[in-house]
This record gives sequence, structure tokens and C-alpha cells, in this order.
Amino acid sequence: MLSQWSWIAGRESRLPLVGVALLMLIALVAAACGGDDPAPPAETAEQPAADVSASAEVAAVEEEEEVVLTIAVPAMPLGVDKDYSFGNFQTFESIGNCYEAGFNFAKIDYPYDTPPEGQGLQYPDHAGEREPWQLLSAELAADGQSVVLNIRPGVISAAGNELTADDVVWSLERAFALEGVGFFYVTLLNLDPEEPATVIDDYTVRVNALNPNGLLGRIWDDLYFPFMDSTDAIAHATEEDPWATEYSTTNCAGFGAYTIETWTPGQEVVWIPNPNYWGPEPQIDRVIYRVIPDAAVRLAALQRGEIDIAQNLSPDQQVQAGESDGVRAIGVRSDFILFLYTNPEIFEPFGDVRVRQAINYVMPRREIAESVYLGQATPWRAAAATIFPGTNEEFWPYGDEPDFETARVLMAEAGYADGFDIPLSYTSAFPLWEQVANLVARNLAEVNINVALDPLPDGDFAAQSFERTTIPFGLWLDAPGGSDPVYNLFIYYYDRNVIGNFSLIEDPEVTAILDEAIKAQTLEDRIAAVQPAHQRVLENAVFTFLVEPHYTIAIRDNIEGFVWYAWQNFYFRELRKN
Repeated sequence: MLSQWSWIAGRESRLPLVGVALLMLIALVAAACGGDDPAPPAETAEQPAADVSASAEVAAVEEEEEVVLTIAVPAMPLGVDKDYSFGNFQTFESIGNCYEAGFNFAKIDYPYDTPPEGQGLQYPDHAGEREPWQLLSAELAADGQSVVLNIRPGVISAAGNELTADDVVWSLERAFALEGVGFFYVTLLNLDPEEPATVIDDYTVRVNALNPNGLLGRIWDDLYFPFMDSTDAIAHATEEDPWATEYSTTNCAGFGAYTIETWTPGQEVVWIPNPNYWGPEPQIDRVIYRVIPDAAVRLAALQRGEIDIAQNLSPDQQVQAGESDGVRAIGVRSDFILFLYTNPEIFEPFGDVRVRQAINYVMPRREIAESVYLGQATPWRAAAATIFPGTNEEFWPYGDEPDFETARVLMAEAGYADGFDIPLSYTSAFPLWEQVANLVARNLAEVNINVALDPLPDGDFAAQSFERTTIPFGLWLDAPGGSDPVYNLFIYYYDRNVIGNFSLIEDPEVTAILDEAIKAQTLEDRIAAVQPAHQRVLENAVFTFLVEPHYTIAIRDNIEGFVWYAWQNFYFRELRKN
């Protein structure tokens, strides 16, 4: 299986950003388908052995007994290097628990009407104020071209080093040097490569951009833009590896609540709390990622109580989990988006907006959500992930059910009343994709578009989709990760060069709207600025919008505190095991 996260630099003469698509490991398709300082531990008075009663012995054993959380995963994390490691649930969770971000999302009651999964769940407040976490504040300059970060004193890594302005500078310089995931962010912000940040004092640093960019004040809640413990990393650097990438792949050089105790390739990762963590003391003493490749075996182990959490179950297995004693099957609205892309440079008819609109009109969105995802998906009726602020379903032009008559008129106006033949490519890794492709093909046949199903090996499909030279019609799952309204449109629609624009459809008006919107500093202004772009994207039918698969996970019912975050991750520090 192949997981990709790619980006492409923007143009110096226009919006100096990069586009990024969070391209999930295909296994996710089936599955989806600041605080008070911790109190010190209580001291226990020593007693002579002869004075210890039987009840005291039991109490001592109970006090010393570890709280262990076992998570069954299909594969190992791909690493914990914030600049190089990305691709599956376990990797995202590892990055979050190792590093954490400058700010945290406040939590609200689950805001969607999806019983019984939503009852009692907390959810990140994407439209609310961020909670200070490793940062106390981010003060954006009046011109929008720099931001002063105020670091919380006393944020200490598991290696015993305090987070300071020097760590911020080193982390940004590393992002530029490695040109990995972090390079996307420093380019997105258009930071000054010569001096991306200036130290003011130990706990104050100014981050410098080359142009006004409202994201400078908002990006610090992003999972993949944290600060590294530069002291720890430098101590493990070598002449051949000056940025300590080898060390940071399987060792945690961050300031998060957990750190890695052991890493056994192909088998398990064991996490323990950061003993110096500044925030509320985690209740879980040890978290074990246990690799169990077979989803049916993961489900059975969960049902028997041998594990606490099972990840990456298929929709039908998720239903089975929910019907099992002692198990909660959790499903939440996520930022997953499932769509078809059409490449007009390979197949000329897709260059006609009427053809693309016709395809959108006949899609069986509700049927895909209900019969393929078994209710664990929502019909997608917008230009961006609908859980995020600023997404507007009022612009949706394609109705709630397939409209074959309107589609036939559009096809005739475009000169394709007799239709055409076209292959539809998708990954062969999971039956879920083929079920969706069959429903799409059935409905397109009603307007004389004859689809030949073209399942490809996982890696081949991903690679060819990125190359954009061989696949004219493809089925794709994505997730933007970030909640900013400008960012969420930019990564798919800014122009033909951004990696998320698989359809290669460029609208100068959308580009101009985003050029201006990126400068807006408040969330309200950013939301208002992007509204015309939402409407243009839908009218242009840049994608064939299908469904928004939910994030799903199955846990034992004695686990509390689970909160999903938009990188398809959760934090160990928030969990409680009774």
C-alpha cells in the first residue's frame, strides 16, 4: 500500500503558497468508509514489613498497578519525525502525542445529529477560540507580515529540556533545510528563508513572512507544525545527518505528553508519559500499539476484551462492533472527502463544464452513503469539508437525488448526447472502492457515459493520479487536515499547480479571490472573503462531489475521554480507563 503527502511551491509573482493534499493510506478508506500544572504524585510512607496488613498489601498492589491501554492497529506508524513521517492513523496519532501543537482546540458537545454515535462525545470547536497550549499567544502584526509567539514557560520534554525561542527557530530552519512536510508550512506562510524567526528573549520569538498572510496567526494549532526539542535532536545528530532524521524517526524529540519507550519494527510501539509534562498528568501509564494486520482479528480481540481499541475496521465490522457487549462503536463527522476527478488534458470531453456538471447531477450520493458506507458517511454538498467554518451548502446546485433529465440536456448541449466510453480508475486494495465505482457506472450509463471499471494496484493508482498523465477519470479519498477556510479551498482549487487539483481545472477568478482572502486576519473576514470562490468551484464542477466518510473507531466501553481531531488523530492524555 502507498501513502503520499505531496506539495508544490506557489509562484513568487502571486500568492506565495503551496498546495498540500493529505492523501490517506488506502486502508483508511475502509475504516472511514492551558490546563493546571499536574499535581505531584502522592508520597507513600514506608512501613516495616511486619506491620503491613493483608489489606495494605492489596492496596499497595492496586496503587502500583499500571494502567495500560492496548490499541490494535493494522500497521506500524511510519515514524515520528514531524518533517518526514506521515501517512496512516498511527503516524498522525504519534506526531500529535510526541509533539503537540502551540494551541489546542476547545471542545464542545458533538454538534451533529447522528445517534447513537454522537451521544456523550466531545468534538473540537473548529470555529471557536483556540486554547493556549505550548504557546500562550500569537500576536499578529498590524501589517499581517509577522507574528510574535509567546511561549509558555515550563514546557519540558521527556529528555528534560525546556521549550524556548531557540527551539522555534531551529524547527523552522529544519523545515527549510529538509524540504519535507515542514517545508509545506514555511512556504504556505511565505516565511523569510534567510531569517524565518527572530529571538526576542527565551520565551518570545517573532516569525517573519515576506508578504501579509493571515495564516501566521492561525497555523499554530496544526498537528504537523509543532516545535522540536532541538537540544535532544542536536545531541543525536551526525555529520551525515545534521538534522537528526534517523534518530527522530523512532525516538520522540518533542514536548508532548507521551514519549516512546520501545519501538519493535513490525510488532509494536510502547508509549509512556513524559515525566516532565507541563499539563494535566495523563492517567494512562502505558499505551501499546499492537500490530494486528487482519481487521477481523482486531475486531474479535476487541470483542473478547483482549485489547482496548480497534482501528481501521470496515463499515460492516464497525456495525458488528457496535452490536457487541462491552464495545462502543464511535463514528464522527470528519474532514474526509470522497470525489471523482476528471482530467481534461487526457480526455477532451471533460474540458466542457457542461459534461462535468452532468456527471455531478446523476451521482447517487445518498445511496453511496447508505448502502456502501452503511450510514457512516454523509452526502457531500459543498466545495470543502463541511465540518469546517466557512463551508457553504447554500451554493449547492446539483440537488439531493440524481437528476437524469437535466444531465441529458447538458450532455446534448455539449455535443455528447450519444455519450462516450471512459475507464474509471481506483485502488484495487479494498472492495469498498469497487462498490462505489459500480454505483457511479450504473448511473452514468443513464446518460450514455459507458464506464469500464479499471481497478489498479494501490501504489500504481496513487502514483499515476499524482502524475496526471495516464488516468482520465479517478476515484479519490482525501482530507485537508487544517480548518482554515482559505487553506481548505486553496489546496484543491487555487490553480492547476496545487497538488489537490487532480482535475487540472484553473479558474482565474477563484485564484484572484484566494489571493486577497489569504491576507484577511480574522476568521470572520476569512470566511466572508472565500464565499464567492465556493460558488465558483461548484458551478465549475471541478470535482464530482460524492460523500464525506466518517471517522470510525471501536473502543471498549470502559474507555472515556475520546475526542477525534481533524488529522484523524486523538490524544492519549485525554483518555481515561476505568
